[in-house]
Amino acid sequence: FPWLLVSYEALREVPSGTQQGSKRFIWTLPFFAVVGAYLVVRTLLFGLNTGPGPGGSRMAVLLDTPLVLLVYLQNLFWPFRLSFFYPAEWGSQWTGLKGAAFILVMVAAIFLWRRYRDRREVRLQFLWAAILLVPAVLGVFTFVREDWVHDRHMYLVSVPICLILATLLTDPRLPAKVS
Repeated sequence: FPWLLVSYEALREVPSGTQQGSKRFIWTLPFFAVVGAYLVVRTLLFGLNTGPGPGGSRMAVLLDTPLVLLVYLQNLFWPFRLSFFYPAEWGSQWTGLKGAAFILVMVAAIFLWRRYRDRREVRLQFLWAAILLVPAVLGVFTFVREDWVHDRHMYLVSVPICLILATLLTDPRLPAKVS
């Protein structure tokens, strides 16, 4: 969450005559301190929990990370067949269709970023969506395959995604009937 504040401060319009340097980010440091204290206490209680999860290799997990992202995006944009438990194969087996979907997602993200990069509020929502997706996707380095995908990881990400969709649907460049 502190990274959400940093992205906000980085994209915030700074009035003329005020400092443009890194000093304007100082107010976010206490939030990082809270997260740091949490990590220290959690590590003391549960041990250092990093790596590819039980029984996995780092390279295999790294290659499966985009699949987990695709499962989350599929559940977000096509919320059918939601479940408490998802088959591990959904986030761990590549197919041609999944490869094409990943390329399509990357192309769409680049297109949208370029189209709306001049609008500060839309850039902020893109950054917030990306930042909030990171912990869910990086769960592959912590959990076993059966626990990689859970709907609860998407609750926070759905907010900036919905705001981005609202921005796209109300874009003045679109015909009025589309909006």
